[in-house]
Amino acid sequence: MLLNLTNHPFHRWPPDQRRAAEQRWGTVRDLPFPAVDPEATTHQVALLARKTVRHAAALKPDAVLCQGEMTLTLVLTALLQREGFPVYAAVSRRYSREVNRGQVVVKTSEYRFHAFRAYPAWPWQP
Repeated sequence: MLLNLTNHPFHRWPPDQRRAAEQRWGTVRDLPFPAVDPEATTHQVALLARKTVRHAAALKPDAVLCQGEMTLTLVLTALLQREGFPVYAAVSRRYSREVNRGQVVVKTSEYRFHAFRAYPAWPWQP
């Protein structure tokens, strides 16, 4: 089972992303990514990460899709990997279009799922 630790519920994923996840992991279970207060300290983010990892580990996933607020994602990824869970991000191709409407330029972007990419194992060297 893939644990979807994001703010994008599985039922709203594009069909190709749902298929890819189901082919690889069988089932997907949502666990909403926690909200992070902009006033939170690094220590508070770490505490939130520990609490979230306890909850996630109790669900016994085969892997975790983890994407959200950057500092929490970093800590979650490290802690989940330390617990032995493979952690992934969904990667997409972005297609952008700009239209000049007089004094205003309108930019629209479309994201198309491409693959699931594993986070590097911690500690890692770039």
